Amino acid sequence: MIEFNFIYSKDSLSIRRFLKGLDIENYISYQDTFNKLTKNDFYSEEPCDIVVNSFLIKELEKELTSEATKLYYVISNLDADTIDNVKFFVEEFRPMPTYQLFIINEECRPPKRKFHKIHFIENVED
Repeated sequence: MIEFNFIYSKDSLSIRRFLKGLDIENYISYQDTFNKLTKNDFYSEEPCDIVVNSFLIKELEKELTSEATKLYYVISNLDADTIDNVKFFVEEFRPMPTYQLFIINEECRPPKRKFHKIHFIENVED
């Protein structure tokens, strides 16, 4: 069984501080993948969403086929369809995962009945 942790905040610095505070170095993030692909492009052109998403899927698949018991996935929105799609993909590799959502420095309402636990984290600092 795997504990799948969604991390949400509009502020990427707050996300990094939160993960650093938990000593989490290995996590999956659209923005980090986007930045890595842009830096590795010879002309520093921004990759299209299809390319970034394909890299995200590869990263996610690699982690889900490993022996990892916890996985952290930074999500850029709380759209119910996006969450359902990620959960569907996770459940193809790991049966009966537990889902948690960490909302950092944000006041928002997450979709109902999508997570086993929801944590509201405030004042994330170094």
